[in-house]
Amino acid sequence: MATQELIQNTVEIIDSAHSYRHQLSGLLDTLTELEQQVCSSGQQAEATLTGHFNKVKEAVNKALDARLQQLLDELHSTKMTALQPLKECRTLIEKSVETASLVMAEGAAILSSEPENNVEKILKFKDNPLTKCLASFPELPSPSEVAYFTVETSPDLKEQLASLLSQEGRVLKQAPVQILDTDEKPGGVIVHWGEVEDESDFGEFMLQYACGRAANEDTKLLFHKAYEGPLTSCTVKNLRTSTPYTFRVRGRCDKCSPWSTWSFPYPAATSIPHHQWGDNGEAYSLSNEGRTATRTSEGLTCVLYSASSSYTAGDPLILRILDSADVSPGDGLAILCDKQEDSCNRSGAIFINTYGTVFVDGNEMKTKLPPIKKGTTLTFQTEILPNGKVRVSVQVDDKEVTLDWRVSSPPGGMGFGPMQMMQPSSPSFYFALQFAQEHWKVGVE
Repeated sequence: MATQELIQNTVEIIDSAHSYRHQLSGLLDTLTELEQQVCSSGQQAEATLTGHFNKVKEAVNKALDARLQQLLDELHSTKMTALQPLKECRTLIEKSVETASLVMAEGAAILSSEPENNVEKILKFKDNPLTKCLASFPELPSPSEVAYFTVETSPDLKEQLASLLSQEGRVLKQAPVQILDTDEKPGGVIVHWGEVEDESDFGEFMLQYACGRAANEDTKLLFHKAYEGPLTSCTVKNLRTSTPYTFRVRGRCDKCSPWSTWSFPYPAATSIPHHQWGDNGEAYSLSNEGRTATRTSEGLTCVLYSASSSYTAGDPLILRILDSADVSPGDGLAILCDKQEDSCNRSGAIFINTYGTVFVDGNEMKTKLPPIKKGTTLTFQTEILPNGKVRVSVQVDDKEVTLDWRVSSPPGGMGFGPMQMMQPSSPSFYFALQFAQEHWKVGVE
């Protein structure tokens, strides 16, 4: 083997080792993040447990003190009530004792001063009302009629509390529901989640999101509810492009059950700009970052296309009529393969006019949808079929029509058909509107 070849082999080995070391360095960085996740989440869980049990201890002590004071107050009040008739009886007896003492003193005085010569005093003493009261005794209640206080307590309370508290709290290595992955969409993210515990059987989920990356410090972010219901995926819209967001999810069996703990804070972002209208001179004005178009002048029916072919097959496209005006022939909304013509009712387009008539490649369908007016929501949902056609569902308010569309021209600049279905990406379409009267206002989602 030539020396030059040996040198080249050595260089290649060094390059391979350098690449290997670089990849290992990346693995070490990831490993460090995972170790930090374990440690920081453990510290946070420890603080949560300590705080929770301290609050429980404080609440239990407060409840015990309050109950003890309530019972003592009740005992004192009942005791005072029970003593009152006994006190009145005591007063009456003590008064009778004084009366008897007075009678005894008066009688003794008569007997000590020649009673034979004081018959009149004796008769008067005999008729004295106090003397006649000596045979009257107050009636005392029996012991069974008088209060004899006892206390009734739960003999098993301590054991019950100990048993209840021994079951409080649970250390989870993972929350029972976790976010599995996310998909970028125009101005949004589709979040998918699922249950990771076999024991759980949740029928309802709640998804929240916050702007910023939370890592394990999710308490510092302001979370907003994005979804609550039985589904296991949700499209979160109106997100800023290339901005980090954090998502979390939790579940419960039914509305009467408590929510589970939150999932791991899942970071995600979208690099795809939101749907927006293109620029068409003075005929339309744009607002809400290009998501709302308003016809600003009257004249010939004028088409306004989307800024790009941002509507991807497989996703829903929602158009909302925010304001309306007089209806003119040719007014309506559409999805299209291109934007080469100043008309929406043509080949390579599915067009719905303001009367609710559906046109496919310029041909009118028999099925009609409700008229388009202020407050109308029009939704396109597309699906690529194995035969190369596009299944399109068009829904206006609560009525829907479904059709299979053979696209003849390349949507969004991409050809597709039975042989192109192996492509990893789905074809995309333009969306458009055309109105003649001013004040028509349409928002896109």
